Amino acid sequence: MASEFRAELERFVANASKPTLADERGIVTCAGGVRLFTSAYVLIRVLRETLGCDLPVQLWHFGGSEITPAMRHILHQYDVELVDVTSVPEFDGSKVADGWQLKAFAIYHSRFSEVLFLDADQVPTKDPSFLFDSSQYRETGAVFWPDIVDLSADNPIWELLQLPPAEVVSWESGQILVNKKRHWQTLIACIFLGAQAETVYRMIYGDKDTFQMAWRVLGHPVTLVQHRPFTDERVLVQRDFDGAPLFQHRTSAKWTYDAPQHDFEGSVHHETCLGFLAQLKDQWNGRAFFPPDRSQSARTEEYRLSNLGELELEIVGNHSIFIDLRDAHEIGRGRSVERQNWFVHDVDEDLELVIIHGDSATIRARKTANGLWEGEFLKMDGGRVVIQEPAPSSPLVTSLRKSLVDDLIEASGLDRLASLGESKAIEDLQAALKLHARMEPAVRQTLEAYEPASDSLKMVIKRVLIAVEADLDRNPNKDGGVLEEGYVRPNLSKL
Repeated sequence: MASEFRAELERFVANASKPTLADERGIVTCAGGVRLFTSAYVLIRVLRETLGCDLPVQLWHFGGSEITPAMRHILHQYDVELVDVTSVPEFDGSKVADGWQLKAFAIYHSRFSEVLFLDADQVPTKDPSFLFDSSQYRETGAVFWPDIVDLSADNPIWELLQLPPAEVVSWESGQILVNKKRHWQTLIACIFLGAQAETVYRMIYGDKDTFQMAWRVLGHPVTLVQHRPFTDERVLVQRDFDGAPLFQHRTSAKWTYDAPQHDFEGSVHHETCLGFLAQLKDQWNGRAFFPPDRSQSARTEEYRLSNLGELELEIVGNHSIFIDLRDAHEIGRGRSVERQNWFVHDVDEDLELVIIHGDSATIRARKTANGLWEGEFLKMDGGRVVIQEPAPSSPLVTSLRKSLVDDLIEASGLDRLASLGESKAIEDLQAALKLHARMEPAVRQTLEAYEPASDSLKMVIKRVLIAVEADLDRNPNKDGGVLEEGYVRPNLSKL
C-alpha cells in the first residue's frame, strides 16, 4: 500500500500544470463563518492600521453561507478580497472539505506568485512584509516555523511516503511563506496529502506536517526558522530569524465576539485589538444574517433607508426610540434583543420594512401615502408601530446599481480567476449583467460609465451593452417603437 500511495502522489504531481502567475506578493487567510470572522477582522485591522501593511489580502471561505452581507461590507472597508473556494473550477468538495485542507489549496490557487499565509487567529507584532526580502527566503523560496513538538521516527507517515524515518521538528502551519513559481509542485503534493485526510491526518496532526512531508518527498529546498516559539498555555509566539517575537498565534485563544479575551505576559497590541473588537461590535451584531430573496425595488428602498440617518420608531401608546438602519441589514443606534437586523421585501404590491430578532420578525411596517411607515409590533403585548423618516433625501439609485454591478463582477470570479476558468466566469457574468441591464436603465447607465480593470471585463461589458441595444431593436416600445422616456441607447464608443 505504501509504495502505491507514493506512486499515486508522484503521478498527481507529474500530471499537474504549472500555474500562470503574475509577479505579485500577498497575504492569504482562510476564515469563513462567524467564529473565525471575529479573529480575521482583528488580524486585518492590525495589519492595515497598526502595522501599516499594504500587501493585498485574500480571505478564502466555503460558499456564500459563510460570509454574510454585513461581513462582506465590513471587510471591503479594509481592501480585502473575498474568495469563495467553491467558485474555483478545480474545487472538489470531497477533497477540500475543511479549513485544514483549504490552506494549501488557497495558497496554490491564490492570484499571488509569492504568498504569506496567516491563520486568522494571528496577531503579528510588526509588519511581516520584510520577510519577502529576507536572505533566508530569497535563498530557498520557502520559510516555515517550528512547532513545539517533534515528529517521531516511528510515525507511520515515513513508511507511507517511502521516506527514511527520522526524529525531526514538526512544522507549524499558522504562518507559511512560499514562492509559488519555485514550489508550485510541492503545494500540489500538499493538496494531494490533504485530500487523503482519512489516511494522513490519522498519522500526523491535521495539515501542518503535510507541508514538511511534501517538501521531503520532492526534495525541494526550505528554510526552517531556528528558534522554537515562545509558549503560553493558549498561544504560540513564533519568532523572526533573530529570535524576536513576530507572530502571536492564538491557537486556543481566538478572539471572540462577546466573551472575555485571553491575555498573556508579553503580548503585543492587546489593548489595540480590544479597541478593534469594540468597533466591530458597533458595526455588526455577531450574527450570521441573510435577507430573503427580494426584488430590485426592495433593494433600492433598502439602500435609500440606509442613507437616511436615524428614524424615529414609535410603539404607539408605549414609547419612542431612534433607530439607525445601516448598510448590510445591520442596526446601529436602537439595536436591542428585539431589533437585530432589518430588510425590505415585497408583500402584494407594497414594500414592507421588517425588523427581526433571530429568525422571527418583531416589527412589520408598510409605507403610507403620508410618507410614514405604519405596522405592528409582534412581540409581548404588541401594538401599532409608526416609523417617521427624517427629511427626504435622494434615493441614489445609480450608486446602488454600481454596487450591484461590482458585486456581480466579484461573484463571477473574473477579476481573479483569469487562468482558472475564464470562459466560465465570462459566461456567468455576461448572463447576470444582461438580465440586470434588461431590467432597469440605471444598470445600463452604470455599465456605460464603468471602467473595466481587464480586457476580459471590458469584453463582457461591451457584449452586454450590444445585447441590450439588440433587444431594443427587436422589442421596441409598442407605441411606434419609441424608447421609454429618459432612456438613451448604450454608448459603445469608449469600449
